[in-house]
Amino acid sequence: WMDSMCRHPYQMEWPDNPNQCPKLVPTADDPSVLRQISSIPVRIKYDETERLHYSMVHHYNEWYGAYWNATWPRVMVRYEDLIFHPRKVTQTVCECAGGRLTGSLPKGTLDENGQENRKANPSNKEVSEDDVEFYYVKESAKDNSAVHGRHKSGLLEAMLQYSRENRNHNMTKEDLDFTQQTLNPQLLDYFHYKTISAGV
Repeated sequence: WMDSMCRHPYQMEWPDNPNQCPKLVPTADDPSVLRQISSIPVRIKYDETERLHYSMVHHYNEWYGAYWNATWPRVMVRYEDLIFHPRKVTQTVCECAGGRLTGSLPKGTLDENGQENRKANPSNKEVSEDDVEFYYVKESAKDNSAVHGRHKSGLLEAMLQYSRENRNHNMTKEDLDFTQQTLNPQLLDYFHYKTISAGV
C-alpha cells in the first residue's frame, strides 16, 4: 500500500524526498526540523478539511481501522486476492450479496481475443457456475482522468508488482522497525499480512 501511495499519493502530502519513498523515520540527512521528530508526518486533504497524521503508517491504521471497526455490513477484499484469484473472489462477493454467477454477459462483452463474446447468454438462462466463462480485463480499470495519476497498471503489470518477494526495497532498517512497532496487529492478522523485520 505504501509503495502504491508513493507512485500516486492522491491527496496525501509529506516532506519530499525523491531518493526514498516510503520514508517513515527521519535520518541524519534530513533537515534539522525533521530530525527533531520521531516520524515523518503526512497531511491528507479532504473536500472540506485536512487531517495530519504522525506518519503514513498512522494514516493506514486509521483509514483501514475505520472499516475494520465499522458496525455496518461491509466487504473487505485484498487487492492481491482480486489480482491472483479474480474468479473465486468475484464469485464469493457475488454470493455474499445474495447473487450468483450466471451465463449472462452484457451485450458487447469481449473475450480474451478482443472479439465480441459469442457465448453470451442474453436470455439469462440458468447455467452452472462451473460452466460460466470468466473474462479478465487486461487493461487498467482506471479511467484517464488525472485523479488516478499518469501511471496505471494493467492486470499483468499488477501481477508482476504484487508477486515481488521483497516490496520493502526502499525502506531503511529504521523504517522497517517503525512499521513493525506501529502497524495495527489486528489488521495485519486479519488480512494475513506479516511485517518484515530489518534483519530479513
